[in-house]
Amino acid sequence: MNSVRIWEKSYALRRRLLRGFFLRRGSQVADAEDLAQEVYLRLLRSTGEDAQAIENPEAYLFTVAANLAREQARSRSGLPQIEDVDLLAEVLRSEEDIEADFERAQRWSGIRGAIAQLPPTTRRVMELHYRDGLDCRQVGAQLDVSVHMVRKHIGKGLDACRKALGAGKDG
Repeated sequence: MNSVRIWEKSYALRRRLLRGFFLRRGSQVADAEDLAQEVYLRLLRSTGEDAQAIENPEAYLFTVAANLAREQARSRSGLPQIEDVDLLAEVLRSEEDIEADFERAQRWSGIRGAIAQLPPTTRRVMELHYRDGLDCRQVGAQLDVSVHMVRKHIGKGLDACRKALGAGKDG
């Protein structure tokens, strides 16, 4: 009896056992069938024409199966499946977005509080310049103050905002 015939007979008799062997070790149903077939192919490749020289073909069959199961376990545990990586990246990105949004809201709250405490003219200069987008000349014309005074008010307002942001980092 040639090698191929010996392994075909052994595989046919033990195919269900091999599938169960792989299923108990965490393989999916479709994968278990593929792995059982892979055992057969490995047996054919490894023994060539010397299958008759193997004293206990069943033990040899399950040794090959155990080695394949270990390889599969290593490959499964090494890296998560690509869908899982994509999902993890999405979750992390959304957590970063939430954290960034929270920090941004805290900074804006501190800035608004600092601007609210400014003297009325400085607060109005800041609003016209930053909120309404007017340049220093336009702000000066609207409030009837010099461009130099507009710049001083902006400097004072920015200094108050910087202090508010710095105080937020410490606490």
